[in-house]
Amino acid sequence: MIKKANLLVTIKNLIYFNNMKESDYDNIMKAHVEDVKPFTFKKSAIKDILLPLQEAYLSATNNFERKEIEEKVGELAVDINKIEETKDFIAATSDKQLYGKTYKAKPNNFINTNFNIMTSAVNPIKINNQLAYEVSDDDQPNIMLDQVDLIESGGKNYISINELQRQLENNKIDTDTQEALTAIINDVDAIEDFNKKSVYNNIKHNVIIPGNLNSIVNDEMFGGRVFRDDFIEAIMTSTYDSLGVSLTEEEVKQLDPTNDGKISLEDAIVIYSKLMENKEQTIDYVAEYFTKFAEQNRTKPNLQNQEEAGYDPYEFA
Repeated sequence: MIKKANLLVTIKNLIYFNNMKESDYDNIMKAHVEDVKPFTFKKSAIKDILLPLQEAYLSATNNFERKEIEEKVGELAVDINKIEETKDFIAATSDKQLYGKTYKAKPNNFINTNFNIMTSAVNPIKINNQLAYEVSDDDQPNIMLDQVDLIESGGKNYISINELQRQLENNKIDTDTQEALTAIINDVDAIEDFNKKSVYNNIKHNVIIPGNLNSIVNDEMFGGRVFRDDFIEAIMTSTYDSLGVSLTEEEVKQLDPTNDGKISLEDAIVIYSKLMENKEQTIDYVAEYFTKFAEQNRTKPNLQNQEEAGYDPYEFA
């Protein structure tokens, strides 16, 4: 069985094509957080933008022309504030309490684009009156196109600042779901008997569906476990029954990209990605996973159907 730490590193490298050193990313973000200057723009850059506007204002021949220039200066101030706000959001991605330990293994993380923005390797441009950044080629394989609104211009992909902020927000840890799952699991441990159907329905409809599925799948929700990592390992080792998910060996074989009778880690990652494309199916898998988790973490044995349920209080220990 693969150690969790090694599995996570491999997932980062294989499924999300993360070629960046984690320390390089975190150091850049930390430097921004510790920077006391209100703006990251160089004075010379702001001067280059403002000087033509100043000259135009001084040479304006009427109030209408001067009013137009004043509006442009106002728009520029709004844009600069928006850019600085976005950089603050990006810098926060290195905060494990906000984004978890596995942010760089989440879909739509834009880590290479984030890095380029923070190091000024790319600068925002206006497209359709929206501030947008060019998306790094290294981020392309990690983008779920049905979840992200990209802008194509000149043969390149761009992401608007508003959309980037939305994706950053979506990748935060869903702490409400963490707390809800903890409460359910603790309540299950306190009752005399375990009603699997009732617990499943409660988790599915009251926790998973209203929650942030991206975070629920990719972050530690309870007991230091990550659904994604456990599921990928289960696919590779044919132990999905132990997770409680309704996945069959035949389904796994049909999705095997190599079809060689063996499920390598690379195969398992591909299979997992394909399975996660169906949102409703993913919700069912996750609800089944945490229902099994709740049952198997009971310190009080079930009074009924212990053998049928396959109860093992140490399985997730």
